[in-house]
Amino acid sequence: MSNIKYFAKSRTLIKYLSDIKKKGLKHAYIFSSSDELKNQTACILLALLINCKQNEICFNCKNCLKILNNNCLDIYTYPKNKSIVVEDIKEIIDSCYIKPCELENKIYILNNFDEANVASQNKFLKTLEEPPNNVIFLLNTTNLSKVLDTIKSRASVINLPEISIEEIGEIISSSDIELNKIIQENCDNELGNYLKLNEKNLAKTFDFCLDLLKNLNSSSQILNFSSLILKDKENLYNYFYILTLIFRDLIVCKINKSLVKNQSHLNDFIEISENFHYKALCNILDKLIESNKKLSFNTNENLIIDNLLINILEEKYKWN
Repeated sequence: MSNIKYFAKSRTLIKYLSDIKKKGLKHAYIFSSSDELKNQTACILLALLINCKQNEICFNCKNCLKILNNNCLDIYTYPKNKSIVVEDIKEIIDSCYIKPCELENKIYILNNFDEANVASQNKFLKTLEEPPNNVIFLLNTTNLSKVLDTIKSRASVINLPEISIEEIGEIISSSDIELNKIIQENCDNELGNYLKLNEKNLAKTFDFCLDLLKNLNSSSQILNFSSLILKDKENLYNYFYILTLIFRDLIVCKINKSLVKNQSHLNDFIEISENFHYKALCNILDKLIESNKKLSFNTNENLIIDNLLINILEEKYKWN
C-alpha cells in the first residue's frame, strides 16, 4: 500500500491504465519501463481498476481492501523467491484452470519476468497460447529484450509512460514526503526512482560529495574523507552512484551548461568544473565505473576509496 498511494495520484499513469480497461481486457499484458517499482505497482493498480466496485480505485470497497491487504484469494503474485522458476510456472498452471472464487477474474502478477530463465518462459508459453477463461496474466519487465519473442507475441506489450518531473513534484508535494530538488532532478522522470532515492537519503550524500570535490586539495585530506565515507559503510554504493551523477554533469557543464541535469546546483558545478580539465573529468568517470565494479566483487573497500580519491587528486592537477 505504501507506494501504491503515490502512483495512484499520477494522472498520467491512471489515465493510461483506465484506457487499457476501456479498450477491453486481454488475457495477458506485459508492462515495460525502466522503473521496476512503477511496473509492479501498475499491475496492482490495473487489478484494482478492474475489480473496484466503484469502477475506479476507491481504496474502500471490499475488493479494493482485499487486494491492498494482500488477502484476496484470486490475486497471485510471483516470484516466490528471487526470480521466477519452473516450479512457479507449474504452480500457476495447476491453479489457473480453477474458477475464481471472489472476483470475476483470477489475476496473476509476474514481477521481473525478464529474470525468468528460458525453461520457465517456455513452460509458460502453452498457457498463454491456450489461456483459461476468467484469467488475466500481468507480467512486468525492465528489460523487454530478455522476454522471449514467443511470449511477447502472445501478450499485449504495454510501454508505460514516464511521469514528468512536474507531475512528480505535484505528487510528492501533496504527500507525506518532503519534495527534494536533487532527487527530483536525478530520478529520470520516474516516480519509482524518486521514491527509492528518497529512501536512501541521497540528498545528504550529494552535499557531502560536492563538499569533497570542492575541498579535496591535498593527499593529507584523503584519510579524513575516506574515513567519513567508511563510517557510512552501509550506504557505500550511494557515494559511488552520486559521484557518477556529479561527474557526468561536470562533463556536460564543460560543453553546455543548460544541459546540466542538476540545475539547482549549477553554480556548484561551474565552480568545481573550473578546477578540472575536460579529459580529467572523463578519466575520473571511467575510474568511478571501474571502482564500482570492484565493489561488487567484495574487493578491499578502504583500498578502493583511497585509490579513487588519489585518482581524483592526480587528475585535478595533472592537466593544470
